[in-house]
Amino acid sequence: MELAERVQELARLRKELQEAEIAAGIAEDAMMQTAEYKVMEAAQLARNEKRQVVKDAEGALRLLAVNTYEAGACDKHPAPGITIKVFTKANYDPAAALAWCKEHAVTFVREVLDTKTFDKVALDLPGAPVEKITYSQANIDSDLSRYFEWPTPEPAPASEPVPTV
Repeated sequence: MELAERVQELARLRKELQEAEIAAGIAEDAMMQTAEYKVMEAAQLARNEKRQVVKDAEGALRLLAVNTYEAGACDKHPAPGITIKVFTKANYDPAAALAWCKEHAVTFVREVLDTKTFDKVALDLPGAPVEKITYSQANIDSDLSRYFEWPTPEPAPASEPVPTV
């Protein structure tokens, strides 16, 4: 196929794409006007709002649980469904750690400090420029249903007895 023919082919393909985009837009506009779409859109909006409310409530609960634990007001199980986990990690200036490793622990040095490996042993290296940081994190059980009282449905009114013959 020659260059001129390829230009014509591309022009035809672009025209078809433009027509397909117009048709898709018209179909989308029509779909958005249907009652079903409006119901689905409202349901999605309500779901997204509820997700944000739950996310905010979880964050506030985690913060309260960690603050309560760190204030010494509770153990690692401050309330049903919540567990406090305590983590330890090394905090250091990578440049200072690299300089120290070049002198004392060359195995952690390549062209740059191998922080992944260094992180695993940093707290056990005497004299390393490392600060031990301990922090808490609250874990909320994924299933809290056993802590919630679900309303009991009202019993259906009894139907009148059917006379027997």
